[in-house]
Amino acid sequence: MNTKTHLFLLITAFFALSVTVNAQIPENKISVIPESAIITDSLKNELEKSPFTLKSLKQGVVYSVTSKGYEPMFFKLKTEKKPIPFPENLSSCSPCLMELNGSAFEEGVEKTSSLRLRKKVADRRQTIMLGVMTSQIKISDETVIAQINGRKLKYNNDNIHLTMGYAQNLTHPIINGLENNFIDAYDVDENKKETTRLYKAKIFVKPVITKLEYRLEGRLLRDYSGPAAIECEWRFFYTTDTTKSLGSITTKTSLYRTGGDYDLPVHLLVYEAAKDLVNTDTLFSYLDKMERKYLAGALSAPTSVSKTPEVRFASQKEMLRNFSSAVVTIENEDGFGSGIVIDPSGVILTNYHVVESDTSTLKVRISSSEELVPAHVKVLNSDYDLALIEVSAGKLTAVSLEEKDSLEVGDAVFAIGTPLDRALGQSVTKGIVSGFRRLNGVNFIQTDVSINSGNSGGALVSETGKLMGIATMKAAGKGIEGLGFCIPASTIITALGLKQK
Repeated sequence: MNTKTHLFLLITAFFALSVTVNAQIPENKISVIPESAIITDSLKNELEKSPFTLKSLKQGVVYSVTSKGYEPMFFKLKTEKKPIPFPENLSSCSPCLMELNGSAFEEGVEKTSSLRLRKKVADRRQTIMLGVMTSQIKISDETVIAQINGRKLKYNNDNIHLTMGYAQNLTHPIINGLENNFIDAYDVDENKKETTRLYKAKIFVKPVITKLEYRLEGRLLRDYSGPAAIECEWRFFYTTDTTKSLGSITTKTSLYRTGGDYDLPVHLLVYEAAKDLVNTDTLFSYLDKMERKYLAGALSAPTSVSKTPEVRFASQKEMLRNFSSAVVTIENEDGFGSGIVIDPSGVILTNYHVVESDTSTLKVRISSSEELVPAHVKVLNSDYDLALIEVSAGKLTAVSLEEKDSLEVGDAVFAIGTPLDRALGQSVTKGIVSGFRRLNGVNFIQTDVSINSGNSGGALVSETGKLMGIATMKAAGKGIEGLGFCIPASTIITALGLKQK
């Protein structure tokens, strides 16, 4: 073979290869919402601007569609020799959201529809707990909701659950869609162990699916690809009354499912629908308003207690001795906790969860006494995890709650209580105020002062001798240290309706 012939063959082969690669992408352009979207590679190099042709892209390489203020979309083109139109030429795409310009059942609708990027959710320091109820599918039996390899399936079809699953199985993909933002979601049916509503959501949401459409092609579940759409009405309730809806938000979500996905198609739809719910501009303010309204209605009826005269202590040690004598150990058959006498007649402040499990066998160990005095419940408030109990034991050492929020970050504080063992009553530990948090609608003082099991209900005392709150909970786990939370005195006064006179 001479040199000229060899060169001709090389040029011919290269030209044929070029034609094959370019043939993967037909001439139609792909629009994106927003129009400012661009395609970038792994090095953040800009390759194409919207609308896209995809001609400059290589097969089998991961690219991203991005725009400022929006979550990115990641995709990869199939490695094929035959020309394949978009979006069938996608081997993967996440999240492959679309604005379908017709029904998902319309043949080819995905080829003329726009890709959609989802706006980023604003960062918020506050989280709102939301309980997710079992979904309801409000679709008539005779409604066609799926088309699999050309076969239409109605909602009442015996095989529909092979691609759809069941309503009770949709909760976890919905929770996954709600996470990683300002919502702390959980399954209502799985969170029944908490004894106090302070650690439970004030608001439940019930997803009601009113429309489903998906048209898929493929040999197996993992191969199924095609357009899909869901319409969901998210109904909100207070946890105390799940029969009366507070209102609802409706989301409409459509997407293109690519192959290589082992999740059920409807699980993917509800996951993305939940993300669209979080993306609703008014959701945070809507939930925050409902949560505050709930807590305002959870305040206890007014209770009067005697206000103890302010005492000037000669030393910090004397101050701590006085507070220690006002801190008690509260016991019942299920365990023990701490409390603080706030009225010399025998009114004791503690946490709801300290006494709730068994109020009939309540007994109090006053100061260092070995004697246990019977106690009875005066006020219970589960939503704020607070309780008042009462004993008849003569005149007791008492301290009043500080009515002003005078603590600042960095201030020294002391915790006094009964940690870990009944024999450790009136233990004193020292730390600082680490911050101020709002958890599940309730204000907390965050501190690194040592708080352990049994400290709940014990006093949090300022360096100047003020009762600033009571210890309530701590974060526990491997590598977690110095993360305790106390309910502030001002919150306690409001929640229990205390009138210190």
